[in-house]
Amino acid sequence: MNQSAWSGCCDPGAPLVVIGAGRSGSSLLARIFGAHPAMCFDDENDFLTPKLWRLIWENRRPRPVHAAGITPVCPTEETVTRLVHRLAPLVAQTLVSILGINVERSHWGFKEVWNGSATHRYSWDTYDLLFPRATWVHLVRHPLEFAASCAAWNGDELTDSYLDARFADWTDIVEYSRLRAVRERFYEVRYEDILARPRQTIEPIFTSVGLDWSEECGLALSRPVMASARQRLKEQACLRRFRRSKLLAKTAASLGYEV
Repeated sequence: MNQSAWSGCCDPGAPLVVIGAGRSGSSLLARIFGAHPAMCFDDENDFLTPKLWRLIWENRRPRPVHAAGITPVCPTEETVTRLVHRLAPLVAQTLVSILGINVERSHWGFKEVWNGSATHRYSWDTYDLLFPRATWVHLVRHPLEFAASCAAWNGDELTDSYLDARFADWTDIVEYSRLRAVRERFYEVRYEDILARPRQTIEPIFTSVGLDWSEECGLALSRPVMASARQRLKEQACLRRFRRSKLLAKTAASLGYEV
């Protein structure tokens, strides 16, 4: 099997990847993308991309050649580069198959949320290696709404220590996701803007990958996705007394949020 043997309509090296913090509307955005008749969009896959690449590379990377009485010969940089370029497209194709992507669709994508948090930090380099033509969509939600939604979804108490941890995650994930801004196709969108102006917010992303807006995508907004049971009054009381850090305020302000 080689790269030229790929027969699917979609490009394995060009997914649409949604990044950012969970509980920020990524399931709704995934539904909108998946509703497009030309796109097959998958959900979260627990960082399968870097895990699979690491497993394959650790077992296939060139190693020093040993011979009796002879100093080991290390592989050249050219040899390593050649192997990387051979394996990367094969792993991308394998991921498309593992995720069950409908290869008859011209476009595909998946969610990779939480990267950059205290518990998940995978290098973006692996994604660039496997998906050199990817389009990156950084989804952001107001940090106070994000923290409250996390607590409600997990059944956690909104204590000061809990809020400290969630706001630290939110800030870290925003900054880590913004490292993708150096890529040619990077979009930063706010969850609130998707709700208020879905077509205006998302259509430029479709246009950049050669797709027209589909009314099916707008219909995807008609049903709630993974809604959590919120206690608004209790949340507001807790958030009012919580002291915001300067870093949180600065990062939030850069997105047009007041905290």
